[in-house]
Amino acid sequence: MPILKHHVIQAAQRKLDSMIAGHKDRINDLRSATVRDEVQETASQSERNREADIELLDRFSEQAERLEHERDLLGRFDPKAHMDTVQPGAVVLTDQRGFLVGASVEEFESDGHAYMGLSVQAPLYKVLEGKRTGDQVSYQGVVYTILGVR
Repeated sequence: MPILKHHVIQAAQRKLDSMIAGHKDRINDLRSATVRDEVQETASQSERNREADIELLDRFSEQAERLEHERDLLGRFDPKAHMDTVQPGAVVLTDQRGFLVGASVEEFESDGHAYMGLSVQAPLYKVLEGKRTGDQVSYQGVVYTILGVR
């Protein structure tokens, strides 16, 4: 079903876009606060706050870049590609939840169903890799039955 896969990929991209926008808003807020602090505080207070703000800015910038990389990965997936096994680009439906394999994305919804983006570095992916519809795997005490791979 290419439509299901297309909708899941689009929903994951929207989730990542929202997360990226949130990070960029936070970065802008921190930059504004840093400039305001420089004007209002003594030199020693300003230096301490500036260092903390710069460190936080760096972290948010790195996270935003990682999220943009994940979004770019999703853009390379072919929603029409037929897949019989769990592999990058696959939408995997299990009795526990749905997964989009290949990019790390927090839980998101598509057509009323919950999905999670699953990086190929994730331990759960290593357990699911190469499995087919009907296979069962166990991970951290949870048994997943694969209901479909798209």
